[in-house]
Amino acid sequence: MELYRYSRLSDNIIKYLRDRKLYFQNPLYFNDPFDCDLTAVSLGPEDNFDEKYELYIQLLAKRLKFVAGKLRLIDARITDYASDDTPIKDRFYFAEQWHLYLTENNALLAEIRMLTECPTSKRRETLLEAWNKKKNQVIHGLGVVCFSESNSNLLMWSHYADSHKGICLIYESEERPVVGWKQYSFHKVKYNKNRNIDVLSVGFEKAFFDLLTIKSPEWEYEKEQRLITIKGPGTQKSRMASLRGIVFGSRIKDNPGTSLVGLYGALKDMHQTRPNCPRFRYYKAVKHPSDFAVEIKELFGIQAVPDALGVVPFT
Repeated sequence: MELYRYSRLSDNIIKYLRDRKLYFQNPLYFNDPFDCDLTAVSLGPEDNFDEKYELYIQLLAKRLKFVAGKLRLIDARITDYASDDTPIKDRFYFAEQWHLYLTENNALLAEIRMLTECPTSKRRETLLEAWNKKKNQVIHGLGVVCFSESNSNLLMWSHYADSHKGICLIYESEERPVVGWKQYSFHKVKYNKNRNIDVLSVGFEKAFFDLLTIKSPEWEYEKEQRLITIKGPGTQKSRMASLRGIVFGSRIKDNPGTSLVGLYGALKDMHQTRPNCPRFRYYKAVKHPSDFAVEIKELFGIQAVPDALGVVPFT
């Protein structure tokens, strides 16, 4: 499944191209202040609040049992390290998983204790406190990369690709959107005017999924999918999305010559150092002769790139 990421041409994006990496941004710095705003929530109607409150504690206990089981399995695996030939990278992975599950285990224990010991008269207030605390923990610990299902949207080229002077990277995703936390997982954005959600009915986890992937209908033209990681913001490699091509904007030649030369150099290095990887494709966005649209026209190989960028070929 192909997904597209629009970007202005910058030194950072050229570096990411060379290293085959993605930059995961923290949702707190998105351009839409309503995006991932988890404050507008519903805690359920008064008439069945206590019943849902008890059910929610049971959901937490069920999750705690699952996490504890994972910890036991990983503990056993780590114990075997002294007597087997497990590669270092796999040992690091299990240690990282153990830390993540231990952190969640301790947080679940603390939350269950707080909710069960809470007086009935203060349950709603306590639950709101738990929500806000978890909200801040989740948001600060997330990294997100935003993709589109379209590579020819005029607004996307204008807003995210420097008024058509930038690029659009083509990725082949190795899985379709899913529901459920993983180290990396794709989530399709939904569009809805209402940001409220009955947290006790759906549970905190589902509430976070919905509120991390619900945007105003005004953004529907983006046809967005998000690659979300719980490993936090920053530059990371991801096997979930593989770089397969690039589209040059219709105004790509308006960039400074040094940037264009840098882009050509990065693409040429990729072509020379990764001859066995799947064929990398090059395209140019061209203004349609009669419609308000761009046509995505394929360029035939790395040899066509200098002309598209307006640079002199070099070896």
